[in-house]
Amino acid sequence: MNGFCKFLDWDSEHYKKRIAQVKKPVLYRSDFKKVDHWCNTNKIDCLYYLKDLLNNNESDIEELNNFNLVDIRVELNLKIDDLPMEQQYGNEIKISSLKNKIRNELFAISDRNINNTRFYNDTNFDQDLVKIMYQIWLKKSYNDPFTTVVIAEIKNRIVGFITFKHGHEEISTIGLVAIDKNYQRLGIGKSIMNECIHLSFKQNKTRISVATQLNNEPAIKFYERFGFKVFKKSNWYHKWYT
Repeated sequence: MNGFCKFLDWDSEHYKKRIAQVKKPVLYRSDFKKVDHWCNTNKIDCLYYLKDLLNNNESDIEELNNFNLVDIRVELNLKIDDLPMEQQYGNEIKISSLKNKIRNELFAISDRNINNTRFYNDTNFDQDLVKIMYQIWLKKSYNDPFTTVVIAEIKNRIVGFITFKHGHEEISTIGLVAIDKNYQRLGIGKSIMNECIHLSFKQNKTRISVATQLNNEPAIKFYERFGFKVFKKSNWYHKWYT
């Protein structure tokens, strides 16, 4: 069953479970027994499967094979050259790229405001380890020379952030976004997104992509206000063997 699954070293080490992921965009009926055989042979505890919904319409085959739907992933895309590049910030909001050192406020905002992801939805994962995973993601984003961490501050207090990767291709990819719940509806999200677009434009990027959850309607509407359009939907499934 060569090429169907791959072992995930980082996930396995972090969660203290043997974790793997399906490599194919779609599993067909004849594939599931082969997947189970590989997982049992390799003593896998949990298998991730990201199913491309464009290629297959069978909706019950995964459940029949004991895969649990943990998230519906929505990918959106923005053409930067279609938008004006004006930056509009609130009077009290200071926007900047994080440069000197990572600050603990970022972790607190992440802990309180990043939720409803597939790792939180799957209660088989230790929720404290899930929080730590996003903290590690933030640290890696800060230390990655190809990733920018934009922060919003009010009276020298960080109240929101966005991370986005701008590699060699003509596209920026948004990673994490969070706004402190005590400072929402003040234009902070708009401000950090404007900065993301502005900096991506300066990096000669022509597109920005982002992924979120289908049930996160506020996030989808937020991105659509900037001109993002949905271009792909996928289902995240987890199967536990232990």
